[in-house]
Amino acid sequence: MENAASTSSSGNTEEQRRIWVGNLDSRITEFQLLKLMQKCGAIEKFDMLFHKGGPMVGQSRGYAFVTFAQNEGATNALLKLDGTSVGNRSIAVRLAKNIKYDDLQKPKPRIEIPALGSGKREEKISKSEAIRAIEAKLKVLERQTDDNLELNTMGRGEANVPFIQRYQFNKDRDGTQRYGKSSSAPYHRQQRPKRR
Repeated sequence: MENAASTSSSGNTEEQRRIWVGNLDSRITEFQLLKLMQKCGAIEKFDMLFHKGGPMVGQSRGYAFVTFAQNEGATNALLKLDGTSVGNRSIAVRLAKNIKYDDLQKPKPRIEIPALGSGKREEKISKSEAIRAIEAKLKVLERQTDDNLELNTMGRGEANVPFIQRYQFNKDRDGTQRYGKSSSAPYHRQQRPKRR
């Protein structure tokens, strides 16, 4: 009991001992990362996260959480390993942000635009009011034009080729056929010369 009281009085809380390790190379295994972290101090808990579904099931998510037995382990990891090149990437080491479960249950602020439709309305607005509100919103959006959002911008070296055609590899851009003579059949034999 005395040991537990002394650690809490010295500020050895889990918040100060728990770190987040991110930007991990996908080839790094749990064992390799664990051995790397053990060089900084004794580990109390180690969680490397993996994809549970989808096409990347079983592969690393690229980050892990490590809780050290003492504050010094977390401090050593922050100082020594942050920015260190491991595999093909330089890893990021930060103190983990502990989110309390009660904070997740708090109601989120609700944003409502009555003219564009939302869940509850005490009074119904007329169609003309809704149209005016939508037109006003469209005018605001037109004023905020952004050149980066153009979809038909021309790329380097691909003059006059629309954006969508850059990714259509099966179609010829200039309309000529690539292989042999033009024919409606996909394959045709060359005829042999007749013997005499």
